[in-house]
Amino acid sequence: MTELLEQLNPPQTAALHAAQRAAANQQLQRLGLPDQRSEAWKYTPLRALSTMQFDRSDSIPETALRQLAAALVEPPDQAADDPTAIIVIAGDQCLLVHTPDWVQSMAELLRTDTDTATGLLQPDAQVREQASDSFIWMNLAQCNNGVMIAVPPGMKLDQPLHIVYADPAAASQSQAAASANHIRVHIHCGAASAVTVIEHFVHAGTSFSNIYRSMEVDEHASLDLLQLRAAGDAAVMIEHSHILQQASSSCRLWALDTGGRLSRQEVRCALQGKNADFAHHGLLLGHGRRHMDQHVMAHHSAGDCRSRQLFRSVLADKSRAVVNTAALVGSGADGSDVQQHTASILLSANAEMDAKPQLEILADEVVASHGATIGQLDDDALFYLRSRGLTTAQARTMLLRGFVQTVLDTLPEALRIAAVERVVAAQLEMLL
Repeated sequence: MTELLEQLNPPQTAALHAAQRAAANQQLQRLGLPDQRSEAWKYTPLRALSTMQFDRSDSIPETALRQLAAALVEPPDQAADDPTAIIVIAGDQCLLVHTPDWVQSMAELLRTDTDTATGLLQPDAQVREQASDSFIWMNLAQCNNGVMIAVPPGMKLDQPLHIVYADPAAASQSQAAASANHIRVHIHCGAASAVTVIEHFVHAGTSFSNIYRSMEVDEHASLDLLQLRAAGDAAVMIEHSHILQQASSSCRLWALDTGGRLSRQEVRCALQGKNADFAHHGLLLGHGRRHMDQHVMAHHSAGDCRSRQLFRSVLADKSRAVVNTAALVGSGADGSDVQQHTASILLSANAEMDAKPQLEILADEVVASHGATIGQLDDDALFYLRSRGLTTAQARTMLLRGFVQTVLDTLPEALRIAAVERVVAAQLEMLL
């Protein structure tokens, strides 16, 4: 593990904000990389990273980044004078297209805004409480790209804001060398603001993406975030998202994940104000030897808060998924409402699902439920549909479509974009 750590975390002698990076690196060196003796990483081996040889990627022409964005992001229904705001992050580059002035690239902040950049290179409160995750400290030590989105109080956006994460191979449409990218993202929704963000992940080559995302949702503010992860077989994606919610705020996440060589996401939400509402919906569609992890923790520390965790997984071939859903209702958080449910369908005897719903309740007057089911397509339902004239393939597709629709139906109108349907339809066809 020491050799792998040195490969993933090379020294940055000339890096900006060296003091903050050195502190993060010291913590990383103390912890080392996690292994499968750790309960949180029990089913997540890092051997996918050990075979990669990283190289610094060449600069990608701006025209190529714009073409990539145009291929992924659908034009708005409004007239051309209301263009879609797009952020493209690829390698060391960040392209801002039609973005408002409260969107800034991390690279620019590192160079020009010392105070803000220093804050973003410091661990947030949740990291300090759960300081054992090496990849967050690695991100703080190595990050050279990313974006800060500071939505002003009262601002309500009519159109989603798009973020495109791409490896050099996808951005340049060539066989680029293996790349390692440490990306820092910060989203702050001011009081009574409302914003919708769509994240597109496009990793076509051999790449390692390490994203540390912090989100603050102030009183009466709303944040909806859709993540579309479509990666190649050689991609490794590790992400941490930390959310801080104040009174009467709303934060809803949707993750559509088709995996990669390894795809792991950890989400921690601190519900610190009364009547805050958090939801995480996940749809995991795996084939081949793809590996997908989802770890979610909702911490209720104020009363009358609500959290929802809903996951559906369909796994074929030798793919594997891990879904750990957890909620902690702290002392005094009376009136909390917690629901967790994970359901999975295995289409192969070699596919594997590990589900672990968890509840810890330290308060009175709490409504809570959790559960997990793992099974196969129902033979009786298949027989019924075939008796009505459908082929076996049509019957299986219909049953799977109904199964995943439970998650898709939770999408608000602004997030029912054609890209979701394209990814789901292509994956279901591949799975069958």
